[in-house]
Amino acid sequence: MLIGSITDADIPLAWGRVGIIITVGIVISVLASLLPARRSTKVDMLEAMAST
Repeated sequence: MLIGSITDADIPLAWGRVGIIITVGIVISVLASLLPARRSTKVDMLEAMAST
């Protein structure tokens, strides 16, 4: 049987590239959340609750 862990396999992992991908993902997530957050601050709470 061929059962082992990822550390047993000699797979090169580019940690710099992994760091860049994580950083870009975080930046995109923050930027994507800005517009809905700004829009939600302009909504009157009582109007929003009355319309549901």
